[in-house]
Amino acid sequence: MPVKTYPQITDDEAAIEAARTGLAEWLDDLIPEVDDRTVTNAILEASTHGHITCVEVLTDEYEDRGITAYTSWETLQEAIEAAAANGHLEVLNHLLSTVCPGSDTLRKAELCGTTRGALGVAAEGGHLDVVKFMVEYAKVTDYPGHEMLGSECSALARAISGGHKVVVEYLLILEGCSWDFRAAFVAAVDAGDKALADRIYVQTPEKDELFIMLSCRGNLDALKYLSFLLGTGRVSSEAFEKGFETAVESAWDRVNMVQFLLDKKRASAKAINKAFVVVQDSDILKMLLEREHIWDESIRAVFEQATGNLSEYDSRRGQSGVRIIKLLHVKDCIPSNTIGKAFVVAAEKGQSDLVALLRRDGRISARMCALKQEILLHKVIIILRLKTWLEYVSLGGLSGFLQYMRTYP
Repeated sequence: MPVKTYPQITDDEAAIEAARTGLAEWLDDLIPEVDDRTVTNAILEASTHGHITCVEVLTDEYEDRGITAYTSWETLQEAIEAAAANGHLEVLNHLLSTVCPGSDTLRKAELCGTTRGALGVAAEGGHLDVVKFMVEYAKVTDYPGHEMLGSECSALARAISGGHKVVVEYLLILEGCSWDFRAAFVAAVDAGDKALADRIYVQTPEKDELFIMLSCRGNLDALKYLSFLLGTGRVSSEAFEKGFETAVESAWDRVNMVQFLLDKKRASAKAINKAFVVVQDSDILKMLLEREHIWDESIRAVFEQATGNLSEYDSRRGQSGVRIIKLLHVKDCIPSNTIGKAFVVAAEKGQSDLVALLRRDGRISARMCALKQEILLHKVIIILRLKTWLEYVSLGGLSGFLQYMRTYP
């Protein structure tokens, strides 16, 4: 009968398995035979599964060896977050009391980011004891130039997304702490908790900036959040108008966002006209013209800007200028000299469609049409001279060039 064989594993593989399963004695026997990378990988494995004895054995070995490799440092950061994410408070406490960045400024900053991340994943997992521990740790730990409990911390938002109301309540009532209230507000609206979203909005120190930021996003979710905000009655006129101007200029989906904001009938004539002047999108201009009273001076300003854009090297701006001129040239408020200037620039830049359109405009004089012909003739002369120059030079070199100069003084 054949003898059954079993696959052999290396000492490094065995150490990882011992750390994963919590076999501290076996791990202790294996440690002298494994490399530095295996030691730190085993710390991550033991931390993930909450085996404190294994973590203690491994961190002692880590310190005894004086491991300094950056990859090992990164693995320790992962171990801290893994312990927090899985609610292993004892392991987390041990790691934070053991892992030391020394005088390395970069590692201090990274450890600060890691502890902030650990707080976030603990909140998302609903581990209240770990959250409380991390908050207290952050309060007594000094990382100069770095803030763990500040506006970059997403712990509150992640607790809301995770549906952990006890953790949310704890974080909301903490004194002396700040959170990423924008992300928290979005999470509350996503969760359908209007009362919570309202509480968060009240605590948000930069309420106007929140509205403006959402106006910039211009997607369907942003519209949902804006609808909620406007429903609270707490959005100031100044914030609404700034948000409107921002949406017109830079929202991702400007058409839907601007239409949504116009429907609210809260933007003043001044704000609407101010926004009109900075628009580079003919679709938005058309919407504003159809729905709002646009002042004559605003229309003239946009037309003149569009004429200037015809001369831009950026082809996109030039094409935008063409579309805007085609839209606005029918407006009676645009004087003949402005139309004439657009006609001349269009002729110079070879915009034949635009030239044909403007040529039919009653404000274009016969002199302008003649000027257009002169411009085209001038271009033909330049091309012919260039062709002749190339022929002379190719045939006669320097002497050919001199002969050309005598022919065309």
